[in-house]
Amino acid sequence: MSKIYKIIPFVLLISFTAIFMFKILSKEDKSEKFNELSLSSEGKNIPDDIVPLLIDAGNEKDLSFKDYKGKFTVVNLFASWCIACVAEHGVFTKIKDKYGDEVQIVGVNWRDKKDDAINWLEKYGNPYNKVAYDNFGKYGISLGIRGIPETFLVDKDGVILKHFRGNIDISITNYIDELK
Repeated sequence: MSKIYKIIPFVLLISFTAIFMFKILSKEDKSEKFNELSLSSEGKNIPDDIVPLLIDAGNEKDLSFKDYKGKFTVVNLFASWCIACVAEHGVFTKIKDKYGDEVQIVGVNWRDKKDDAINWLEKYGNPYNKVAYDNFGKYGISLGIRGIPETFLVDKDGVILKHFRGNIDISITNYIDELK
């Protein structure tokens, strides 16, 4: 009888290992569906939520993205605590220099402290036409972001044409030239 008790842990270990491996290998289909969902913002209208401005622009205190309909817009979500955001930030200055008023650049400061965000823009420069302040991350959620930085190219009708997750580089201007 004691031999059976010695074998039981081994059998349980093999059984749990087989179940675990089956679960891991069966996740492939689900991950492909997840990737399809992650691209679902392309082709949809940009949410028209009203978001407070980080820096007051005269009488304006809020930003609504329907204000940008009629203009090709680049929307960038960033934060002062985001190291990758620093790496890509100069690209927006280059976009502004290249396109001027032809392309609007909107920054959305995501889940950040207001003073930290303002100091960050003072340190690295402010290439944005306007900067919204998404303190609780609600607007980012309505866009379907997973983290930051994330950037959206939005056409003149408010439709999201392209969604970039992670850092962008100057090659984004190729997409802008093609899409605007």
